[in-house]
Amino acid sequence: MKDAFFFLFALGIIALGISAPFIMTLGYMWASLLKPQVLSYGFFKSIPIAMVFALLAFATYALIDRRALPKFTAVHALLVLWAGWITFTTTIAQFPESAWWKWDWAFKEIAFACFIPLVIRTRVHIEAVLYVLTIGTVPLVVSAGLKAALGGGGYGAVPLVGQSNVGLSESSTLAMYATMMIVLVVFLRKHTLIMPRNWIATLAVAGYIGTCLLAAVGGHARTGLVTVAVMAAAFWWYSRYKISLAVLFMIVLAIGTFFITDDWIQRMETIRAPTSDESASDRLAIWGWTWEYVKSHPLGGGFVAYIANLGHIPGNDYPRAFHSIYFEVLGEHGYIGFAIFLAILLTTVKMDWGLYRRNRRNPEMAWVSDIGRALMICMAVFMSGGAFIGVAFQPMLYYLVALTISARACELRMLDASRPTFPQYAGRLESVRQRQPTTGLVKSRVG
Repeated sequence: MKDAFFFLFALGIIALGISAPFIMTLGYMWASLLKPQVLSYGFFKSIPIAMVFALLAFATYALIDRRALPKFTAVHALLVLWAGWITFTTTIAQFPESAWWKWDWAFKEIAFACFIPLVIRTRVHIEAVLYVLTIGTVPLVVSAGLKAALGGGGYGAVPLVGQSNVGLSESSTLAMYATMMIVLVVFLRKHTLIMPRNWIATLAVAGYIGTCLLAAVGGHARTGLVTVAVMAAAFWWYSRYKISLAVLFMIVLAIGTFFITDDWIQRMETIRAPTSDESASDRLAIWGWTWEYVKSHPLGGGFVAYIANLGHIPGNDYPRAFHSIYFEVLGEHGYIGFAIFLAILLTTVKMDWGLYRRNRRNPEMAWVSDIGRALMICMAVFMSGGAFIGVAFQPMLYYLVALTISARACELRMLDASRPTFPQYAGRLESVRQRQPTTGLVKSRVG
């Protein structure tokens, strides 16, 4: 039944997207995040649905929807450079067979991130992407949230729908993702053009936010506590109602105490004393090993270079992953790769900040300001939570980067559209507006 549902759903996306490549793009993003093959049991497991959506998106864009390209940005250049550099380090990888396996999907995510701004051009397009990121992954978020609410929270694979401890089905990764979804759904509730704004929608949003909070902290992942704290601090900092928001946080915290168990408290306490926990102390040992490894491999060891730590981590008879986006990139792609990766993160944050700062006092551009702030908070959540999990090449980061480029291009198009057709008359038109601001006739003639 599940395979039939996924198959029919995919066919529906393809049917709608034949004349609209942005819908094919949404399909690819849904498939790469949810990974329906992992959740299925039968024939659908063998269908490379993400690749199908990607090829159809490229084909439909090339054939029917080639419009003016968005302005080339520094982030574009860094993504292209990043794709080239990881290809180079894969050619000199210490473990080439495993390295090319990871390169295959990592390169595709970066390449598709460069493609997304070509078809995601408008406010409605961006909003549709946000709905894919939020509603499209409801099965995973709700499963983890329900488990925590029913007292079954714990570290490991997501129950009910997840079959393996990979991607969003891994507790720490899902905790960070669920935190980001809170930020995005708050933006959608304020600025949505697609969904209705009534009490039913408000109730659904509140339920989704509550479920995301449960998924973030109920999985016993320390990453969840860190990311929720970063998100709450960011919301408070940018809010005009700091006292009210602080009171709301206290109420939520008080309600959360009913779901806290002794196991959860003991695991969170290891943040202050990492050497008291085997998992946390192993990570410190792996990070120390990575630092020494890069000293002798300044260009990195290529993808999955952590295999080289076999026998070098006390008490472990198998290689341990990097468990950090920063050490993952440093160990696999060396100092140069680390610099490129850090430049992508910081340049994206800078662009998001610019979207927020330039438009925050313009009511007509309020949604641009708010999407910039939302994406900036999501980047902060990723950069803080990613310090403890190796997700440097998971799709979510590159979707945030692509959305930033799309939002910037949309801002430029809106500004161009607001300029008068004849620039030489701009000053005279503005003078008329100022002299007669309340005259409907004048507005209709010059507005």
